[in-house]
Amino acid sequence: MEGLRGDEPLAVDLALPGVTVESTQANGRRIVYTLDGTITAGQLVSRLTEVAALRDISVLEPAIEDVVARIYTRHSP
Repeated sequence: MEGLRGDEPLAVDLALPGVTVESTQANGRRIVYTLDGTITAGQLVSRLTEVAALRDISVLEPAIEDVVARIYTRHSP
C-alpha cells in the first residue's frame, strides 16, 4: 500500500500482523505500508480510520514479475 497521507502524524503504533511499515516521510504524515497477503488493504484502511484522520490513500499492486519471483523464492527447495 503506497501513499497514506494524514493531517497529523500517526500517534498510535499500528501493530497489525501482516503489515510492515516500509517508510515514513513528512514527519510521520506520509507512511508506506507493505502487506504480506494475510491482510487486505481494506482491512488496513479500516484500522487506520479508527486511529487517524486520513487525507489521501493510494493502493498499488505489485508487478506480476515480483509476485511470480516471490512464489518461486518461497517454494524453492
